[in-house]
Amino acid sequence: MLLYTDAAGFASTTDRRATLIQLTELAQSSIDQVLALQTDIAESILEDLPSEQRKQFYALLLQLIENKDLSIPSKDAYK
Repeated sequence: MLLYTDAAGFASTTDRRATLIQLTELAQSSIDQVLALQTDIAESILEDLPSEQRKQFYALLLQLIENKDLSIPSKDAYK
């Protein structure tokens, strides 16, 4: 998790305010398991849709998030 970034959105190696936090191997393993479960659930939900409808669905989702900065949740997300 990066707390401060430069104007381009990258960590500045000279900014002493920046804190970089790395996941432990156990945490990464847990995330991998959760992502696999998420994929299984999504496949289960969408399995009855024909291939063309799935493609349309994914295209619509991508359109919704296009040009959105999803890396930093808004402060309203925690209300």
